[in-house]
Amino acid sequence: MRLWNMPRPQIGAIILCVVSDDYTASWMPAIPARNPLSRARERGRLRSLQPGVRAIPGAGEVQTWDRYAAMGNNPVKYVDPTGHMQACPDGDKGGGCGSSNDNVELSYSFDTKAIADEYIPFTPEQLRNWAMKFDHFALGVDALAESIVLGHVGVGTVAGTAFEGNPVSGIPSGAGAGWILGETNPVVQSLVTLGNFSATLASTSGILADVKTGDSRLQFQVSLSTNNLSLNGSASVSSNSIASGYLTTLGWATRIVEGSLLVQGAAIAFDHGVVPTYIITLPFGVQISNR
Repeated sequence: MRLWNMPRPQIGAIILCVVSDDYTASWMPAIPARNPLSRARERGRLRSLQPGVRAIPGAGEVQTWDRYAAMGNNPVKYVDPTGHMQACPDGDKGGGCGSSNDNVELSYSFDTKAIADEYIPFTPEQLRNWAMKFDHFALGVDALAESIVLGHVGVGTVAGTAFEGNPVSGIPSGAGAGWILGETNPVVQSLVTLGNFSATLASTSGILADVKTGDSRLQFQVSLSTNNLSLNGSASVSSNSIASGYLTTLGWATRIVEGSLLVQGAAIAFDHGVVPTYIITLPFGVQISNR
């Protein structure tokens, strides 16, 4: 009996060769030993193991599974000098210029101007107009308080002169006593408090107007990826906002009427543009990587 007259054997199961990252996958049919001619006819296609060629470069990227899609199907972004794997201009190889490891999982943005535009229904012009009105009202209240203090000084001067019988010693002592009584007068202190409250409203309106226009602005973005945490943004502030906040704080700290008058005069000067406005911008950025 001749070996080649025996019934035709069935081709065995395909053997898949799953190899390491440094080789491409290979396969061939399992064929029993036969004569050389039949074996040659029934031999399946064999892809030999090729060192240095990845089976699937960057398996985490979907486009790398398509064996007909070169350079991750994005030839504008990638290059493929070897024909085996796309690469980035910076030399990063594999799954999409590091995108498989640096995919943004969390991103948060913050912008004071966007918040002001959404939640403050007033225009910057309206807010600045209100700031000027509040400042003028505070100046008027402080002027009224100062008139009361001056009245006490006048009465004290007359009383001191009459009591001492000598203007040289009576005027200073009487004026000093009258000034102290005037400054500590409950009505005067109430007027100073009312002026400071009005000045606070003016300062708040002015700062909100700068935020609405973007002159005073805080914006940043936080991005969290697999290997990186980055914070990038900038902080801007106008000189008007700085002066307004400082003068308001100084007004509350100064319970003397004359000090409040000076503070309110400076605030009105800023409101009317007597003092030039400057914008101070400070960019910042922080990146933390675990590579």
